[in-house]
Amino acid sequence: MLLLQLVLLMVLVPGGDNFQEPIFRVILTSSFYNRWWTQNQGSAWLDKLQTHGWDSKTGAFFYLQPWSRGNVSKEAFVDLEKLFYSYSIKFLQMILSQLSCGDLPYSLPTHFQSFLQHLFPLQLFTSSCSQ
Repeated sequence: MLLLQLVLLMVLVPGGDNFQEPIFRVILTSSFYNRWWTQNQGSAWLDKLQTHGWDSKTGAFFYLQPWSRGNVSKEAFVDLEKLFYSYSIKFLQMILSQLSCGDLPYSLPTHFQSFLQHLFPLQLFTSSCSQ
């Protein structure tokens, strides 16, 4: 009986070492309706809570939570906006370039999501047109 109580205690009171830090994600969603009409949407998430939105026309982030600015300076935030905006343009150029080369079938699902969990080189495709 004591063993059963100990097992029940271990299940009900898990150890304190399993705390996981919240994960911050920046998401760019590009929709390709046809070869001439595309739409970009951006957002930032802290676990399951959306903290920022992104205006694709101006390239500016906007805060959805009053505390979401945090300790980030205005200059650093402007640099991040510029980086994200240039990434979205480069991503669009690479996809359209690959479509024009015939490397990607245009009938594939037209919603691409690029998760920027880490900064990585923007070389999503290594092949180039050889026409």
